[in-house]
Amino acid sequence: MINTLTDWRPRIDNLLPLYGHRNWIAVVDSAYPLQSSAGVETIVADCDQADAVDFVIGSVNAAPHVRPIVYID
Repeated sequence: MINTLTDWRPRIDNLLPLYGHRNWIAVVDSAYPLQSSAGVETIVADCDQADAVDFVIGSVNAAPHVRPIVYID
């Protein structure tokens, strides 16, 4: 599913409390292929990639129940 919310941040805030072990948030650029598997949601963020990474890392760091593991390609 592709979600093109005007402001994508509330979607992250709403989903993060539901996440736990083995859930992934991938912040990728437009060259990343669209994932179409069940349970995968693509959220388009109309901002600089570094801004999206900062927001997601900040949200994950603020969540008491998850810890980030960052992979960089």
